[in-house]
Amino acid sequence: MKKFISFLSNFKSVFSLAFAFGVMTVFGFDAHAAGFSDVQTSVTSTMGDLKDAALSVLGAIAGVAILLFGGIYIWRYGKKVFSIISK
Repeated sequence: MKKFISFLSNFKSVFSLAFAFGVMTVFGFDAHAAGFSDVQTSVTSTMGDLKDAALSVLGAIAGVAILLFGGIYIWRYGKKVFSIISK
């Protein structure tokens, strides 16, 4: 398991570039199938779709993340305050 984690950490940039290329390829094929003939229009449309998808995912996750971290901090500092008060 340690070898696998070491392998992943050594090739982190390669994996992230491969993921980005894969996402762009999938969106690019979709744009090409829709009938875009101009490459610039296709790339611009693909980047816009990718941006919209990323923002919608971040918007969905942000509310849950804020509540989770807020709960953790309230629990941690609440325990400290009540332990001080109880002494």
